[in-house]
Amino acid sequence: MLQTKTMRLGLMVVLVGFLSSGGTCQDATPTIKAVGMNIGLADPDSEYGGSYVLGRSAGIEITFMVEDKNSFFVSVIDEGKEKSDLSLVVDGKKLDNKNSFSRIGFMSSISDNGQRVTVPVSATQLPPKGATSVKVTGKLVLMAGADEKTDKVSFKVAVGETVQLGPISTKISSVDEYDFGETVTNIAFETNQSMDVISSLKFLDENGKELETNSGGSSSFGFGDQMTYIRTFQVAGKPTALTAQVKYFGSTQTLTVPVDLDVDLSLSSK
Repeated sequence: MLQTKTMRLGLMVVLVGFLSSGGTCQDATPTIKAVGMNIGLADPDSEYGGSYVLGRSAGIEITFMVEDKNSFFVSVIDEGKEKSDLSLVVDGKKLDNKNSFSRIGFMSSISDNGQRVTVPVSATQLPPKGATSVKVTGKLVLMAGADEKTDKVSFKVAVGETVQLGPISTKISSVDEYDFGETVTNIAFETNQSMDVISSLKFLDENGKELETNSGGSSSFGFGDQMTYIRTFQVAGKPTALTAQVKYFGSTQTLTVPVDLDVDLSLSSK
């Protein structure tokens, strides 16, 4: 919810939506709801379409969430012929979006357990004066994991070490120790393959005891087929050797979520 001196926004959602696909997830019954909204008036001094709100583009953005406890979502498909296609519509008319790039896949996020996907949909054109609702409409195309498998691999904790994490060949690109009252080791795995198919990693010491582990985040950079992916983990202690228990998906399938979501705008001015 955004609140300014001139505008107050309330959020009410009418849920309409279902999941359709072949394969093991065809009977999934996700929920769809709006979880966020931003509206920013255009700043005439901005050279890049910015608003008066620091760091926000001018226009309206509504973020909705798809949740399904019986699925593991891997990624949002935002390329190709059957890609996600979402728009904001008021009174049957599509709001213009003058951004030259798609934000649906790039700005979407998936929860660690793979059950929730949050997706922002934006338009540079604001709803017309007197509008009471905005509709999010179109389709969200997702990749979901199937046929979960488990592997184990032992390796030395050293920069340059090659580690086969399930189907993904990685190398350790950095090892850093930190002392926050208790020592933790930050291990970064680097690869030229997307690691989305890995659903979980557990690390065991040389005696087979599971070590406390936290995700240190993930990142990617590059363009087209020349991509580098990095996933980092913080492991308790100063291990020199570890065994990774890797859960990953042996296959994936495409799921299409039709979206027809009405978001009520309560607008008032002083």
